[in-house]
Formats: sequence, structure tokens, C-alpha cells
Amino acid sequence: MIDFDDLRASLHAASADAPETTGLATVVAACGRRVRRRRRLAASGVVVALAGASAAVVVPLLPRGHDGRQQLTTTNASTPTPTPTPTPTPTPTPTTTGSTSPTPESTAPAVVAPTPTPSPSLSPTATPTESLRYSATTHVDPASGRDYPATVVDIHVTGAVFGGPVGRPVLYVDPNETMGYASGADTGCTTDAGIHPIDKTFTIAYAFRQATSYPVHFEFWSGTCGSGAGPRHDWQTTLDITAASSRSNGPAQPYFHAAFAQATVSNGHIQITPSLIDDDGNIATMTVDWGNGDAPTTTSIAGTCDEPAPAGKYWPVSSTTQTATSPPLSPGTYTVTVTTTSTGCDGNDPQTASTSHTFTVPATR
Repeated sequence: MIDFDDLRASLHAASADAPETTGLATVVAACGRRVRRRRRLAASGVVVALAGASAAVVVPLLPRGHDGRQQLTTTNASTPTPTPTPTPTPTPTPTTTGSTSPTPESTAPAVVAPTPTPSPSLSPTATPTESLRYSATTHVDPASGRDYPATVVDIHVTGAVFGGPVGRPVLYVDPNETMGYASGADTGCTTDAGIHPIDKTFTIAYAFRQATSYPVHFEFWSGTCGSGAGPRHDWQTTLDITAASSRSNGPAQPYFHAAFAQATVSNGHIQITPSLIDDDGNIATMTVDWGNGDAPTTTSIAGTCDEPAPAGKYWPVSSTTQTATSPPLSPGTYTVTVTTTSTGCDGNDPQTASTSHTFTVPATR
């Protein structure tokens, strides 16, 4: 029989040869952030230091598009061979805080909870995209005549737009939108919102002044009925024009804007303030017939004719607002007629436009 005191001395000697027990230390770091409206969980790592046998447990980063699971992998360091002792080392009780080797449960795969689904308010929203392609072809309209031969420009647009084309497209004859322009046919509108394919040809005719190359700027809008003009789409290119005009004043006629909107009748006088415009000519004169039987009065429009360089390539363009006051008028009704005349910068090729309105001059009290 072994003496109890001898057994206790042997156990004490064996424990003195074993390394010091430091216990189980666990460090966990985790962070989450949202990237492009998607949530991603990034676990920075878990390291477990065990007494006796070294072991490292690493939780890898969750890659984008992962199914929410993480595989727990364990890499065991080489375990030193224990020095044989006459007496076996006692097995630690379940209450011991340290362990000399990982338990079987520590190598089992760990399941990470799936990434939470974002709330509906955080769901990605479809953004309208344009990916439009353009091409242009030209031909001369044989019915347009010799004075102003019109070049027909067909612009083919494919791709996708929001809703559909809305209103009239515009073709500017230079990319800065400062020269003449031509409007195409009204495209109408659509009630179907969303992104839709487009395969449409816009046709615009314009009488260019010279047979040469012109930079042009094409513009149209898309949207739905009732929403007004939506996204603006534009494209710049260069057209080689073969038809020319011999005129110095372009084919578009002069016109009025708010001819009588600010007219007043006071103390036996009628005062008018018409706006006069010509998109391809120079406003030269304004003539007013007051309807009182007197000869009409003509006002020359002073100023420099606006013909962009190089000379002869672009039509002139002008607009002006004039004020005219009638002579004293007896009480009664008068039909006032305003006529404006535009010409080229050389004074040739006059064009006229007229508008009329009826006024009542009350009796003076």
C-alpha cells in the first residue's frame, strides 16, 4: 500500500514540473457598416489563447454576397511532448478555467446569424438611366424652293428614356444655342412612366445660309403627360450642308411677343409697348396706325445688326421692345395696327408682320 504522505509529495513534484496555468482569454471585435444601401457584417477576428497547448481560432471576413454563414477554422500549433512522470497528471475538473487542449466541441463549425434584411425604406431605388445613341442623316427637300432650300435632318435616337419624348425637339445651328434654331413636330406624350426603350427618328428641316459644315445642337425632353418637361437630352454633332441660300434675311418671318399686353389708355392717349422678334433677320422698323384717320407713324430701330462671324454663314438675329404713344384722341373706339419690318444686315430682302387690337377711349370728365 502506498503511503498517503508519499502520494502527496509525488503529486506536488509533478505539478511543479507542469507550466503555469494562465486561464482562458478571449477577445472579440466586430463592426458593421452599410455599403451602397446593402448591409455587411465584418467580424474582425476571434483569438483564443489556451494554456498548455497553443491554439488560434480565426473568424474570417464575410465576403460580399456571402450567404450569411461563417466557417470556424482552427489551426493547432505543435504541442510539446510532455515529460513522462511516474504518476499521471490529474484530469482537470469541469470547474477548471483553463484547459491543456481544445475540447471536441471547440472545433465544431460555428453558425453566424444571417445578416438582417434592411427595412423597406432602405431598399435600393431604381435610378433613371439614359444610355442613348444618336446618328444623323441629311437630304435637301426639293419642294422648299430656290430662295431658301431646306435641308431635312433626320436624327435617329435609340436606347432608353424615362417615360417618352415630350413636346417639340429643337435643332440649334450651333452648339452654344445662340444662333438660329428650328423646331420639329410635336411628339405628344405618354402616360406610361418608368424606363422604356426608345427607337425614334426626329425630323427637322432648316434652311442653312451657306453650303458648308455647321455645328448643331439637338435637344429633346422626356417624361409623361401632365408632368411637364422631364429629363433633358442633348447631343452635339457637325453636319455637312450642300444647299445654300442667296438671301441675306432668313426664311422665318418677324413676329410679335405680347404686342398689347402692357397697353394703356389714359387722358385721351393710347400707349403700346410691343416686343418685336426675328429669329433669322434684323428688325429694322416699326409702323403704327392709330386708326384715327391720320397717316401711320414709322419708327426706325437703331442699333447694330447682329450677324455672327464669319460673315454670311449665319442668319442675323434680333429682338427689341418699343414704346409708342398716340396723339390726343377723341372719345371713341380705335383699331390700332402695328407692323414690323425685318431685313438682312445689308438692308435687303424685307419681311413684314402685322397685328391689330381695338381700344376704347372714354370721355374725359
